[in-house]
Amino acid sequence: MRSFLLVAVLASSAALARDAEDSAALGLSSWGEVGAIGASLGANATLPDAPSSASFNAFLVAARFSAASYFHQTVFGTPGGLVFRIDLGYLSNVSSPSGASSTGGSGRFHYDTDLAGDLMFFATSFGPVRVRLDGIFGCGLWINGPYLVVGGRLAFTLVPGILSVDGGYSLRPGVTYSGVFQSVLQHRMNASLVIEPIHVALGFEAWFGSLKDEAGVAAKDTALVGDYRTFMGTATYRFNVD
Repeated sequence: MRSFLLVAVLASSAALARDAEDSAALGLSSWGEVGAIGASLGANATLPDAPSSASFNAFLVAARFSAASYFHQTVFGTPGGLVFRIDLGYLSNVSSPSGASSTGGSGRFHYDTDLAGDLMFFATSFGPVRVRLDGIFGCGLWINGPYLVVGGRLAFTLVPGILSVDGGYSLRPGVTYSGVFQSVLQHRMNASLVIEPIHVALGFEAWFGSLKDEAGVAAKDTALVGDYRTFMGTATYRFNVD
């Protein structure tokens, strides 16, 4: 067993050396990312002054900036560091076909940011194919309140030197500023196709969450209400900064 672990660590270290000029998709060196996101929001909720549950819809447009710095070597012989992300944009009025609104009939400024530790469990090459697996843990703050982050990331070469795939999942339990909600939980899934020669990543994200009290009622003036789902398209430019 010890011999196996030693071989695995040495293999990962050798792969890191070979991948010194790693693609922006795998990000073995420090990297940055800038781009835009667009999302469609759907929700099902009961408002305090509404007689029954209603479906709500909205849209979101925002700019995204992300950056990562790897300054620590893990026990796996791979880098560890910090990842930062911030989305800033506009969320439209969240309303139902009947005219009911959870945001007072107007849109609002949207923000969502998180800072997380990023530890690579595995990063190596199999010939021209590179594979990376990360664990991520941290905290964040968005339009509805603070939250915790725990999840993982998997990236791998699809077509050597041309296309890579980068995907991940995170669980985000949180609280709201008002303290009204008893159930505040969000799941986020994402996947991007990275065009390596031009460092462009085209992606898709899905958010599923809950913002309601123990009676199943969502408070007014809340951007994401009840049981909600958000489907998001992303387009970003990725670059190494080392």
